[in-house]
Amino acid sequence: MSDGERAGMSTAVRISGARPPGRGVVRGLSWVLVFLLVFFGAALVSMVYGEATSPDAPPLGEVLWSESHRALTVATAVLGVLAAAALTALVAGTPRSRAPREVRAGPEGIELTARPTGWYRGDGAVVPWDAVQVISAPRVVFAESTGGTSQRHVPREVLDLYLFRGVEGLPDFARSEAVDGAPLEGLRAPAVRVRIGGPGKRLAASVREVAAALDGARPDLFYRGTAVDQWFAPSAPAAQPVGEAAPPRSAAPAAGTPVADEPVAGAPAASGYALPTALWLDFRHPPRRAFGVLTALVLLAAACYVPIDLLAGTDGGILVGLAGLVLAVPFLIGVLGALFTVLGLPRMLARTGVRIDADGLELVGKSPWALRRLERGRIPWSDVRAIVARESAALDEHGLQRPRAQPVTDLYLSGDTAFRRPGVGLSVEVTRLEEPDSAHTRALAGFPAVRVRLPHSPAAELQTAGEWAGLPSEGPGPARLSGAQLRAALLAARPDLCHGFGDRGPAGA
Repeated sequence: MSDGERAGMSTAVRISGARPPGRGVVRGLSWVLVFLLVFFGAALVSMVYGEATSPDAPPLGEVLWSESHRALTVATAVLGVLAAAALTALVAGTPRSRAPREVRAGPEGIELTARPTGWYRGDGAVVPWDAVQVISAPRVVFAESTGGTSQRHVPREVLDLYLFRGVEGLPDFARSEAVDGAPLEGLRAPAVRVRIGGPGKRLAASVREVAAALDGARPDLFYRGTAVDQWFAPSAPAAQPVGEAAPPRSAAPAAGTPVADEPVAGAPAASGYALPTALWLDFRHPPRRAFGVLTALVLLAAACYVPIDLLAGTDGGILVGLAGLVLAVPFLIGVLGALFTVLGLPRMLARTGVRIDADGLELVGKSPWALRRLERGRIPWSDVRAIVARESAALDEHGLQRPRAQPVTDLYLSGDTAFRRPGVGLSVEVTRLEEPDSAHTRALAGFPAVRVRLPHSPAAELQTAGEWAGLPSEGPGPARLSGAQLRAALLAARPDLCHGFGDRGPAGA
C-alpha cells in the first residue's frame, strides 16, 4: 500500500486518562479547604452554641463578633469563601475534564480534538501531513502520585510531532513547544514539537494506539535514527535509516588515542578489534571519597566526644543533661558510621568495571552476598550485533527513576547469548527484547535480542579524556581508564559495530 493510499484512510483513537492542567491541584486544594472549613466551623459552633441559645442571649452577630470569638469567626468566613471558590472552579472545569478526546489520522493530516461538553466549547487542531517533519516515540519520565503526598517517577510512552510551523487550538492532551536546537538527526530548526501523552497508564495506552494509527497512515514519517531511544517501530522499514553513516576512524574519542590499523596480534581475524592493547574501565567507588567519608565520621565523633566529656565532669542540672543527650546523637552517628564504613571498605573498593579486549567484553560486579568476591559476565564479540549511542529515559542503579533523559550506550546481543548480569555495583540494565524496540535497531540487530544498557556522562568523559594520552602503543595490557571512557573505548575498539556515535564522543558531547 502506497503512502497516499494509507493517508487516504481515516483512523480515530479515543484518548483516555488525559487530565486538564491544574485540575488535580484544584481538586486537592478543594478537599483541604473543605476539611479546614468543617474543622474551624465545628469549633466555632461548639464555642458559641451555649451563648447563642441561652434565654437572654444577644443577637447571633454580636456573639460571633465578640472579642473572644472574632478571630475564629473571621478565619471560618475566609475559609468558606476560599472553599466556595475552589469548588466553583472544580465544578466549572468538570465538562472540560469529561469531554471526549480523540486523535484522528486522515487524508488531511492529524486531527486532535476535545469535543464540546456542557458549557465547554471544545478545542481542536489539524496538523497537515506536509507540516510534519518527523514523528518520534521516546519514553519520558513523569512524576505520578502513589496516593497521599508521595510520588514516584515512572517512564511513559509519548509521541513527539516535530513540525515546520506551529498550530493553534491544541487540546489539553497535546502540548506545543518551540525547539531551537536539533535533538534528532536531520531535524530542521527552528521547529515546533507537539507532544501527545503524559503521566498515567491509561493515557500511555492511548498513545500506543495513536502510534499504531499514525503508522497505518504515514509510517515514512517515523524517526529512524539513533539520537533518542524509541519505544515504537513502524511497520514499513526505510531504505536508508537516518544517521547510518559508519563512524570514521578519525572519530576515535580523544586526541592522541592510538588506534591500530590492523587487529591486535593473536586476535581472531573477524573480530575487528582496533586497539593495540586490552582496556580496563574502572567503575569502583573512588578511594578518596570513601576515605573522606570515613575521616568526616571520625572527626564528627571526636568533635562531639570532647564537650560530652566536659559536661560529664560538671554538676550541671537538667539543661546540661539535655545538652549531653543532644550531642550524643551525632556522636553515635559518627562512631557507628565509621565502624560500618571500615567494615564495608573492602566491598566499596572492590575493582568493579568493564574489561575490553580482542575477545570481547567482561563486566565485573560485586557479589550481593560476599564482602570481597567479584562476579563476572563475559560477552564475546561474536554475540554483539550492534552498539548504539543514544539518549533515553534516565537510568540509575535501581532502574528508571530520575525525571530527565540522559545519554546511554546500548549493546545489542544475540538472543541466545549466555551473558547474565554480574552481581551488583554496576549501573547496567539487561532487557530481553522479543520485538524491535525502534525502526533503526530493526535493521541493525536481529530479534529476539538482549539489550545491555549502560549510562553515560558526557561531563565525566570530558574530564577524564586526557587518560588516553598514556595508553601504551602495544602490549597485552590491560591499560586502565576511568569508567567514564566506556563509550569512547567501545568506539575506539570496535568502530565497525558502533552506530549513532557521530560527534558524541568526548570532544562533542
